[in-house]
Amino acid sequence: MKSGCLHPLLLSCIVTVLVPWSTQALSVRIADTTAEAGASAITVSIEVDNALGIAGGDLTLIYDAAALTAKRVATGSLAAASGLTVIGNTAGAGQVKIAMAGAIGLRSASGVLTTIAFDVSANAIPGTYSLELTRATFFNEQARTISVRHIASGTFTVASKARRGVEVKIENVSGNLGDTGIEVSITVEDGTGLAGADLTLTYEASVLTAKEVTPGSLAAASGFMFTGNTAGPGLVKIAMAGATGIPSGGGALAIVIFDVKADAAPGAYSLNLTRAIFRNEQAQSLSVQPATGLFTILDDVEVPGEGPVSIDFDLAAGNQEQRRAGSATPGSRYAMELSVSSAPEIDGWAVTVEYDAAQVTFVSGSFEASDFLPGIFILLEEDSGVVILGGAVLGTGVTNSGDGSLGTLEFEVLPGFADSTDLVISRVVWKRVDGDEEVISVHSVATITASRVSAGLA
Repeated sequence: MKSGCLHPLLLSCIVTVLVPWSTQALSVRIADTTAEAGASAITVSIEVDNALGIAGGDLTLIYDAAALTAKRVATGSLAAASGLTVIGNTAGAGQVKIAMAGAIGLRSASGVLTTIAFDVSANAIPGTYSLELTRATFFNEQARTISVRHIASGTFTVASKARRGVEVKIENVSGNLGDTGIEVSITVEDGTGLAGADLTLTYEASVLTAKEVTPGSLAAASGFMFTGNTAGPGLVKIAMAGATGIPSGGGALAIVIFDVKADAAPGAYSLNLTRAIFRNEQAQSLSVQPATGLFTILDDVEVPGEGPVSIDFDLAAGNQEQRRAGSATPGSRYAMELSVSSAPEIDGWAVTVEYDAAQVTFVSGSFEASDFLPGIFILLEEDSGVVILGGAVLGTGVTNSGDGSLGTLEFEVLPGFADSTDLVISRVVWKRVDGDEEVISVHSVATITASRVSAGLA
């Protein structure tokens, strides 16, 4: 089961009798942040000054849960440089707890200690919300308290949206090693009133080469002037403008044509719109949500097998191999089990599930670990189109192997659902008891469809 407690090893350090030690002018501050309602994965930094020697500590941050949801905690550059382990707990609404510990103290005095990724509620009222540290305790390598001289709260400003937003998407595509001329469409759901755009698309230049950019059907039909630049490795710049706005409807604004390098490593690579500015006829900006697509490079010599973990929509004991769930409509929720077969002797695991974020979404908080590894400490990472589930046993002597269930989770169907979509397990990681980590590239598919599915149909 998912625990609300922090890492027990870290807690054991923190609850040690702490003796006040330092008179250094340690200060902690939360960086101010601004985002629009509905934005996701907005990073808030917790920064320190005069922090030399910090070897651990714990923090509690509170926020307005009506407007924000803390999704995950990450190690900041300062903590990472000194090898501090940072563990966060975002399970409590309106509260984030963070614990950290390391073998040695910080070797730099100032920088980002940790970051928190927030999602902004689509219904958040525009305004400024307080981010407050209600607890900030630090200690040095000798477990002596380092006094905090100053704690500065931060603010999270939810900005008013522009008059109308533009929903932009990047098509998910796949190709084999050495393939050429693979088209990736950049589309808008509703381009009504759109009269111009400036876009920057980034990609992994070690595996892909952007060869050409052409106007999409919507841009061409609207008579837009169009330019594309693929000269920069890993970068595509697109500009378009028209004398009048698009009268109605949606469609493809641009087509980017890629070649796959013959020596590319198979896998899923992100296509990111790092800049997306849309304007109407009055040159007013229209808000837009950042878009991400996936370019999956297949190995046409050796396609990854299904692997040791699969999705089973039948939650009865054992693996019924129910790989399809039917009668899907927007708002439908589907529970499923992660079934494992022939696992080696392990004390931790991780499973990566990829999906089309325009059609379905992982239900945050729905994952429940089984007793395959009793007492497992859950480590979960969510991003658009991907969720990594897993954890590890922090003590000794708790291991398992063989067949069973790793846990259950849920996905919800979104309004953009179009008849059928796949959930793909792309990677399995075993944490072996001998300390080695085994990474397995797999391709295990489960399908959610609008069609009716008979029970027992794999």
